[in-house]
Amino acid sequence: MKRHFDELSQDERLSDGESRFRMNVFNASLDIINSQLSQRFTSMRETNELFQAIHPGTLNRAQDNALHQHAQRLADHYSRDVSPSFPVQLLAFRACFKTELAKEPSVKDMAKMLIVDHSSMAATFSEVCTALLLYITVPVTVATAECSFSKLKLIKTYLRSSMGQEGLSGLAALSIENSRARKLDLSSVVDDFAERKALKMNFKW
Repeated sequence: MKRHFDELSQDERLSDGESRFRMNVFNASLDIINSQLSQRFTSMRETNELFQAIHPGTLNRAQDNALHQHAQRLADHYSRDVSPSFPVQLLAFRACFKTELAKEPSVKDMAKMLIVDHSSMAATFSEVCTALLLYITVPVTVATAECSFSKLKLIKTYLRSSMGQEGLSGLAALSIENSRARKLDLSSVVDDFAERKALKMNFKW
């Protein structure tokens, strides 16, 4: 029996199959997806704020005191990986690479600039390198880790039960990064492998 507009009708049932599916399945799935996305984005936002000290925008615009505070918070949170000298190193790193930092749009490019392009300075700013590597290796979601574990089921079967860790890691990397592996020039890879494994002996005729 229906009641007034502001009261709930306890005895009303959905007789239409489409309406019942929308209410019990579709709307319920949307609620679950919405809550999961909110939780994940909240975690990502917290991680992003924690690594605010090494963002290019912060390094280019923040004052020394503010940058030191952000760096100190990061060093306190990752005390097992980053030493207390990280805030001082970060200030020195900004002063040394001020021109280069203005051209780097992301943390990944900044890490490439320091670790690859200026590898001789990486030992000087070792704590900055550690913080950069920590940031770029933090997974955005758990999908990458779940994909890695699902690949292991396909790689290490009972026929490969005696496979070592090095071979398993290599096959897993090829399987996970198959899109990049397909673009490799196999001829150059074979030539490089043969050159490294060849016995270099000078024969005199």
